[in-house]
Amino acid sequence: MKVDTVIICAGGYGTRFLPFTKSISKELLPIGGVPAIQIVVEECIKAGFKKIIIVVPKNTNNIQAHFQRNEQLEEYLKIKNKDRELNILKSIPDYSKLIFVEEQDDLEYGNLAPILSAQEHLSSEYIAIAFSDDVIINGSGIKEIKDLFEENELDGIVASKRLDRAEIVNFGNIISSDEQILKKIIQKPKLDEIVSDFALISRLIIPTSILKNYHFYNKEPDLGSTISEHCEEKKFYVKELEGEWLNLDTPESYYRANETYYRIKGVIT
Repeated sequence: MKVDTVIICAGGYGTRFLPFTKSISKELLPIGGVPAIQIVVEECIKAGFKKIIIVVPKNTNNIQAHFQRNEQLEEYLKIKNKDRELNILKSIPDYSKLIFVEEQDDLEYGNLAPILSAQEHLSSEYIAIAFSDDVIINGSGIKEIKDLFEENELDGIVASKRLDRAEIVNFGNIISSDEQILKKIIQKPKLDEIVSDFALISRLIIPTSILKNYHFYNKEPDLGSTISEHCEEKKFYVKELEGEWLNLDTPESYYRANETYYRIKGVIT
């Protein structure tokens, strides 16, 4: 089964990064000098998705502006013979090939809200999902699960990463069978509730049918809880992603993400 649509979730207010996020979306924070949202978009383009939907907060346009041409700046760079900088600008993915959707403000806040906001743009049986505050480097990321899904008879795939148990309390804990079939996701478990060393990572493929009966965590529409509730009727495969996972959830994790990036690139030791 082919998957040609991916939703990149870039909604929310990024309150942990205030005051920076008062006027600039968290997704524009750079990893190695490149905005996180651009890295995720490039990952999805390389994976071969025909339709890339980016869900953004309502009444903001700075993410959209990043992908639009700035002809005045381009002309300035040409005049100054700044070819390297001009090539950097030209390498930004084409705005016209992306679909931007505003997150609906009548939905309760939660990580499923961006996906529900994009439903009218969904026409296929399955969709891929990526969150823009998770960056994968030194790996193919979402292409890895897309290829696996299209080569096998599955209802969906969830990506995972092995983490220290002290870190898993901030994410979803994945419980799977010996055959890597998902049995349950425990959202943000307490330390004594953790069952495995694997956390849910925001690269997924799901059947759109489960969006008709979504579930909540802490009174918010929640993706992990929704998938978990459909495990008995749907076959979700668990795939441990290759490469390095960089998370931008907090200022501290953002600092570590850049530190890891520059260490991998050999800039620091």
